[in-house]
Amino acid sequence: MIAFAAILVSVGAMSALVWWDLQAIQTANAWDIHTMKVIDAEAAAEKAMIDQETGLRGYIISGEKSFLEPYERGAVEFTAAVDRMADLTRDNPEQQARIAELRKRRDEWVEQVAKPEIALASTPGMLQAAQDMECTGVGKGIMDGIRELVEEISGAERALLATRSQALASAFTHGYVVIALGCLVAVSTAIGFGVVLTRMVAQPLGAMTRVMKTLAGGDTTVEVVGVGRGDELGDMAEAVEVFRLAAIEKAKTEAQIEAERAAAEAKRREAEAAATAAARDSFVAAIRPSFERLATGDLTARLDPQRNADYAEVCTLFNTSVTSLEDTFGAVLTSIGAIRAGLEEINTASNDLAQRTEQQAANLEETVAALGQVSSGVARTAEGAGKARGTAQAARGNAEKGGEIVAKAVTAMSAIEKSSEEIGKIIGVIDEIAFQTNLLALNAGVEAARAGEAGKGFAVVAQEVRGLAQRSAEAAREIKDLISTSAGHVEDGVELVTATGRSLEEIVARVTEMSAVVAEIASSAGEQSGSLREVSAAADQMDKVTQQNAAMVEEATAATRTLTDETETLGRLISGFKTRHSNANARLRAAA
Repeated sequence: MIAFAAILVSVGAMSALVWWDLQAIQTANAWDIHTMKVIDAEAAAEKAMIDQETGLRGYIISGEKSFLEPYERGAVEFTAAVDRMADLTRDNPEQQARIAELRKRRDEWVEQVAKPEIALASTPGMLQAAQDMECTGVGKGIMDGIRELVEEISGAERALLATRSQALASAFTHGYVVIALGCLVAVSTAIGFGVVLTRMVAQPLGAMTRVMKTLAGGDTTVEVVGVGRGDELGDMAEAVEVFRLAAIEKAKTEAQIEAERAAAEAKRREAEAAATAAARDSFVAAIRPSFERLATGDLTARLDPQRNADYAEVCTLFNTSVTSLEDTFGAVLTSIGAIRAGLEEINTASNDLAQRTEQQAANLEETVAALGQVSSGVARTAEGAGKARGTAQAARGNAEKGGEIVAKAVTAMSAIEKSSEEIGKIIGVIDEIAFQTNLLALNAGVEAARAGEAGKGFAVVAQEVRGLAQRSAEAAREIKDLISTSAGHVEDGVELVTATGRSLEEIVARVTEMSAVVAEIASSAGEQSGSLREVSAAADQMDKVTQQNAAMVEEATAATRTLTDETETLGRLISGFKTRHSNANARLRAAA
């Protein structure tokens, strides 16, 4: 109780201090929120004053009524913001005084600046007077004072915010310290009381547990620790000591009883041993003759139960066993005769089977050899068909390449034909140029003739140009004739190449068909070769199995001979026993 009470007290004290710090943090946070609301209201009031000043100046500059809308809206918002600041700072006389001064200066600005300027601007022809009044700077001086008051209000609130932030940080620090110290005190208290409880309770309990386990194992010499203590552990030790003393007393009593029982049991065993020995000697003397006859092989020996009344059951069991043994030997003798006859038949059948198996093995060996030759021939056929298929595929590939080359040649000739047509057109243009040049040279000669002596040189040049034009026209005609002839040859070449392409296509089709046929032949030959290999393998396996069967028949024949010899030996051994079937034994010996 002391240990748990100490831990609970330390945890409770830590929780109370942490709760106190949390309350302080919550209070400081609430005041921070309150201060931020005041700062927001101050910012709203400042914005409203700016809106009023801006709207007033816009109206004075432009004379438009629409510029008064920010002024009017700012007036309403300023009043609402100042009222909100006054309500939030009811507990701060200094802020209340500043707010009252703010109201006063704003009213002063309205009465001395805003209303007179609006009145002047609203009067026709007085807009310049309103502007001049604004330029005097009266309104600016009042507005600067308002801004200073707003800054004072905001500065005071921010100072309070900084102070509360320090208090909040101090509360957090104090909470951390309290939690750390509380945890340290709780852990230290738990460790200290844990050590004390271990020494006072856990160690004695462990020792008591070991003593009880030793007593449970039957060792009563162990010393019980803790006897004489005045607490619950002392009571437990005294109870265990009582158990130990009771166990010692019980062991003594059981030992005495066991000694008495052992003495009585020894006397009883001595009396029973003497009586048993006498009865055993009498019974052995009575059964000795019968066992001696049985030892010599006489299975007709019997015991008389009436002469051995105390061992009648043993006599009956002996007689039954000997009778069963006699009957068994008789049945064995009969079975030996039947086995001998069956072994002779098996021996004969085994010899015949061995001869037929050897003949079958020789035939299978010849069959396997023939199948091997046939399989080799089919494999060579399949290989040749495969090579033919490869050759056909190569021929088809070459034919296809030839077809592609022919197609390219047709395309090239078509391009040549188109180029010839273009060259013909160019030649026609050159012919026309030569005609025009000739015409121009003729005109130049006429003009040179008109010029007289001054145009003789120009006439010579015109004559040369005319000669060049005529030669160009003749060359153009000759080239045109050559191109026409070449175009005809190209057309003939295109037709021949086209015919060659069709022939190659037909060759490719025939080669493809031939390749397919050769592939089918190769596939069929491969399948036949595989089937013949399987047949050859099966025949080879049958040959091996037949050889094994022949070996097994020889082994069975040898085993039959050995079994016949063993049966004869068994018959000779059993015939040495005397039974009621002695006549049958004689007949068996005669037959043997």
